[in-house]
Parts: sequence; structure tokens; C-alpha cells
Amino acid sequence: GVIGSRLWAQPGDPEQRARERRTPWWPLVALLVITLGFLAFQAAYHGQFLIISRDPGTYMQFAAWIEGHGKLPIQLNIQDFGGAKGIYFQGFAMYQVGSTITPQFMAGLPMALAAGWWVGGVNGALLLAPVFGALALLAFGGLAARLLGARWAPLAVLVLAVSDPQMLVSRTTFSEPLTQILFFGGLSLLLDAQRSRHALSK
Repeated sequence: GVIGSRLWAQPGDPEQRARERRTPWWPLVALLVITLGFLAFQAAYHGQFLIISRDPGTYMQFAAWIEGHGKLPIQLNIQDFGGAKGIYFQGFAMYQVGSTITPQFMAGLPMALAAGWWVGGVNGALLLAPVFGALALLAFGGLAARLLGARWAPLAVLVLAVSDPQMLVSRTTFSEPLTQILFFGGLSLLLDAQRSRHALSK
């Protein structure tokens, strides 16, 4: 049907080339304006979780270790506490395993935050949260353009940008925005691969 032909159309297909010629310039501009506005707003009101009380604080402390040491695991140094014996190092989202401390979460986001820490200090790491949120919107826009068409992509991105969950997780160092980049980007690549496969099978 029409939907199937649009989903599997190839860059070299006459149908897609004609549609691309009809696609105006404004969807891309609108998408960039929405994304930059979202980034500016989120950066102005970004969170500053540093103490381990919720997930963002855990990620930041994890990133602080990577920033300063460049490797895992987190080593214990009892001498920092006067060499006292019988101290057990465990708290929210941090667990002592033998002579090391194991954070609750995986190291993907902390490694990315550590890169921001190297460039701009702690504020650089904190500001990566809005950056990842904005990049997630761009990835979602690419997916929406593939599924709905370029003209509908800015509206889809705007709906996601103003939603409460997206606003909240992109304001501080949660892992969801980085996951969205990988998820939406992966789906876009999957669609492109399926289109190529469909074209080769003809």
C-alpha cells in the first residue's frame, strides 16, 4: 500500500526523489529551533545533584571517580579514615565488595559525564544532561521523519520536548536521554537497513 511504499522507499527510487524535491526547507529549520530552544531552557534550569540521594547524584559520584582515576573499580583507602578497622563502606547505590566499592549502575553515562568533567569541570558534566536531552530530540526527529514524513517531524519533536518526563530527565544527570539517543538512532538505522534489504530483494 501507500504506507508500505513510503516505508521501504530507497534514496535512489524515483518516488522518493520526487517526494524529497517536494519537501520544503522549513521542517529542518523548525526542528533545529525547537531543539536549541529546549537546550537553552533546560540549561538555564539544569539540576545540580552531587550528593547520593537519587540516581543523578550516584551517576555524578561515579563520574567523579572516573574523572580523577580513569579506571575502575573504586578502591578503598582506609587510611583516609584514620586506618580504623571494622568500617563498612556502603550507602545509597554504592556497595562494598571485598576491598572495592561497586556502584549500582553501569558505567556508560558516568564515562560520558567524566568527559564533560575534563572539559568544563563539574559544571561541564552537569550541563551534559541538557545536551543529551537535545540530542535525543534530534534522534527522535530523524525517526519521526522516517515514519511520518519530514513535515510532521517538528510537531512530533515539539510534543516530546514539552512533555513532563522529557523535561525532567533532561534537566539533570539521568541515564534516559543517553538511552534515547541510542534507541531512536538504532531504530532509524534499522529502518534504513530494512529499506535497503527491501530494495535489493526487488
